Amino acid sequence: MLSKEFQRIQRHMDALNHRTDLLSDGFIQYFFEPISLTVNFRSPEAGFLRLISYFYVITHEDDSKLNLKFWGDKSQVYFSSETVISHFTNLINAGRTVLQHNVSQESPSDRLKIYMWEDWLQNCVGKTKKFNSTDWRVCSMELLSEFSLVLREVEKSLSHITELPEDIREVVISDWITKVKNSYPIYRYLNLARDVSVAFSYPELSVSKFCQRHYKRWLSELGELEDFDFESFARRQIEATLLDDAAQKRLPLPIDGIDVMEYFDIEGGVEVRRLLLAAQARYQASPSSKEDLLSYLKDFQGKTENPDSQNPELL
Repeated sequence: MLSKEFQRIQRHMDALNHRTDLLSDGFIQYFFEPISLTVNFRSPEAGFLRLISYFYVITHEDDSKLNLKFWGDKSQVYFSSETVISHFTNLINAGRTVLQHNVSQESPSDRLKIYMWEDWLQNCVGKTKKFNSTDWRVCSMELLSEFSLVLREVEKSLSHITELPEDIREVVISDWITKVKNSYPIYRYLNLARDVSVAFSYPELSVSKFCQRHYKRWLSELGELEDFDFESFARRQIEATLLDDAAQKRLPLPIDGIDVMEYFDIEGGVEVRRLLLAAQARYQASPSSKEDLLSYLKDFQGKTENPDSQNPELL
């Protein structure tokens, strides 16, 4: 059921991408940039966490973020109502912050995110912790349903623009194209980072995680420049960062906790942390692919049936 709904949503996104390409005469090929992140729901908890990450990329990282903001604002103007787009964007930001970062009730910003997220969970499953498999599935379906409303809002705005007088429509589309052309979404760094990782003999580098770690700093450096060649400067940023990370042994792993949970069919907890620490030690000593690293962890787990007798640094 969840997989079918996710596939239906992807087809709807593809249709909106096609409509975007036509409206902009090919200047904007995608409303929703293609995402390499895969989502499956074999493990209910891991599937939900992956879904949060998937929607975070859409709402906060690439050109999709800019497109949603642009047309969300237009939706409020055209239809004089609070758009569901901003609500969903804020919800995903709150969920990812609470689930993947250390939050504090002392921070007003964190407190607002915690309240928003827990209120959403309470409405979904009637509780805010100790979820079972059914709870995770219900939460996943609710997220998919809410994003489906976002897609309908986008479709409504794109339909409205085609009904405007031609001169007004051209102004709006031109404004949209200008905003996209003058942005530096993360995918532009991803393409360059893939080339650099091969040139530097790091073919197994998790390019996506590497760029996510440094993207905000890179953008802040761009903000200090005028009249520059983006690709040339961005490549130098990536090369300098990769060399520094390699020297400091900070290269990001090609796997994460969700990969471990899915591969070993376990829930989040101490064992996931232990396996990730083992993976980190292995990867820094000898960079390898995601598949090789998981295979190593399988052997590692088989040889460490009693974690308490092993190296305390891995516990």
